[in-house]
Amino acid sequence: MCARSVVFCIILIISTVFCDNCEQACPKISSPGDSCSSRLPIIKDTFFITLGNYGGDDKCGNYYQKIYYFPRYLKATWIEAKTICKTYNLELASFKTLEEANAVMDMVKRDSNLSAIDFLWIFLDGIALTQKSPTDWYWTETGEKVNFSMPWLPGQPDTAGNAEYYLSIGRFNKEGTLGFNDIPGRDFVNTFLCQKYI
Repeated sequence: MCARSVVFCIILIISTVFCDNCEQACPKISSPGDSCSSRLPIIKDTFFITLGNYGGDDKCGNYYQKIYYFPRYLKATWIEAKTICKTYNLELASFKTLEEANAVMDMVKRDSNLSAIDFLWIFLDGIALTQKSPTDWYWTETGEKVNFSMPWLPGQPDTAGNAEYYLSIGRFNKEGTLGFNDIPGRDFVNTFLCQKYI
């Protein structure tokens, strides 16, 4: 717990050091060409690995593209994960369609860093708003309800004693199938996936 907090603080301190001459802190969106914008990719490349990108049509037929990143060495609680993504002008990942979710799960399967993890859970931006409706999931960044049938792992979502209301993708072992799962988010540290629209 203490080591994780120290790593989280180091990331934020390094961000500040790289941006010490800026009028506004690096975590805020900066205009292209200023020193924060030019230095932020260096920091991002230090802490994140690019998983891949996806392009497709949303449910209204509008085309969009995203690029996905995951942290090299850091695990975090759900709220810390959201904060870290925002620090680098990213968002905790969400999916507009089942096709996007499947494409990202295929990227995870092919990634040598993630495929080596035995017990893999990756935080996403989704939450269940109430204990009474653990099947109603929402993306916190947009407030939109998840609008596709999620490929849940067997027996999921189960809320495990009314404690699991955060959305993840993952598997129970290296040989297992990837799928959606509900997991605890307050004290549960995990890897996470950030995204950026391109």
